[in-house]
Amino acid sequence: MDKNTSNEIKFINFFNKKNNTCFKRYKNKFNTFDAIDNEQKILLEIKFRNINHYVYDSALLGINKLIRFKKKYLNLGYKFYFACCFNDAWLLYEFNLKDEILFKTKSIQPSKLKITEHEYIHCKDDFIKDYFCVPLKLFKTIRKRKPICLIED
Repeated sequence: MDKNTSNEIKFINFFNKKNNTCFKRYKNKFNTFDAIDNEQKILLEIKFRNINHYVYDSALLGINKLIRFKKKYLNLGYKFYFACCFNDAWLLYEFNLKDEILFKTKSIQPSKLKITEHEYIHCKDDFIKDYFCVPLKLFKTIRKRKPICLIED
């Protein structure tokens, strides 16, 4: 199990326990979303960032995720949650159509997409991935984390 999978499982277990939800992680790492709660009709995308939450004022979310949510799940009564787990806090945003006007877009042209610590997908030179920049002011803090001190006495 890679580190990202392990972190997703920890987040899902924490969230399920605190919120009385029943998220189940998708087994396919290339699925559009990370987890789903079919009982409460909620989709979940989780991003882990090795920085503190105040470093940037927004979080990147692949445009494909919102397109898929709106086309396939919105009319079925599903909600979409976007979680960002930073070093100092775990934040959660519940998608609202009215907020979309606040999202800026960004395109990134990676030559390699990192899948795990040692595994990359090599992309065509003309591959461009589009993102929404979701303002962090729309997120709520669901868990504060203490910083880790790496300095020994």
